Amino acid sequence: MVTFARVVEANSFADAARRLGVTTSVASKHVAKLEQSLGARLLHRSTRKLSLTEAGEAFYAHCARLIEELEASEQSIARTQDELRGTLRVSIPPSMMAMHIAPTIAEFRRRHPRLELEFDLTNRVVDFSEEGYDMALRVTRRPAPELVSRRLAALNLCVVAAPDYLRKHGTPRTPADLAGHECLLFSLEPDPNVWELRPPDGGTTERVRVVGAFRSNVMEPLHKMALHGLGIAQLPSYMIGEDVRRDRLVHLLRGWNGYDGGAVFAVWPPHRRDSRKVHVFVEFLLEQFGEEPYWDRALRLHAAAEEAQR
Repeated sequence: MVTFARVVEANSFADAARRLGVTTSVASKHVAKLEQSLGARLLHRSTRKLSLTEAGEAFYAHCARLIEELEASEQSIARTQDELRGTLRVSIPPSMMAMHIAPTIAEFRRRHPRLELEFDLTNRVVDFSEEGYDMALRVTRRPAPELVSRRLAALNLCVVAAPDYLRKHGTPRTPADLAGHECLLFSLEPDPNVWELRPPDGGTTERVRVVGAFRSNVMEPLHKMALHGLGIAQLPSYMIGEDVRRDRLVHLLRGWNGYDGGAVFAVWPPHRRDSRKVHVFVEFLLEQFGEEPYWDRALRLHAAAEEAQR
């Protein structure tokens, strides 16, 4: 039907065939088969010109309307390809979600209103093969090799304390000084009482034995305890950047990193390798965080301002 309509519009088999990207003989065969299936001649053919039969005129009117509707449908489908649909299931650490993902979700929803979002807030390593997640955010040095991964931001583990704690107990100047302070311990570490700190120059890591009466298997309570002046904590920069900027926490041993080589990664299973909704969400997170994550930039600018005041 499309071939027939294009032949009528071009008044030439050769010109119509060129437009359709087929040979003239193929175009002629298409129209011949159409006439055979309809049981009616549609075109008068001569060596000089083509003309429509009475049946051909009526049939062409129907073909023109159908082709117009087909082209409109194709344009509509092309537009909807830009609209993400379905459900995106993501596993995210609670602190990352609360501080950095949730504030951006309204913008992501505005861009992709037809995509449903489902977030599972957990620090555990989820099993993609059994739990049906599309992707996860993980804090690690090395993502599992069987997963597809994208590095979102470097992870700096910072030593921090509230100004009130430091007024009462003094300020540690070296990693060794931490041994004399009340420390807030992350119980998922192989040895929570040992803090490893890599110096600013990238030299040998120092291992410091610390003590403390409070432990947690998630970092959110450690963060709250530190804010209330109940001890010194090692917390990721994404958790404390705003607190340092607002002077609620003091960044101690600046430049020393307790998680050298670690980063925040987006990971997803191989069967989701080409998932457009995963790629779009990952690119959105990269856009929001920035090339230098805004929380690390806040720490750097705060340190520079303090240095300028001295």
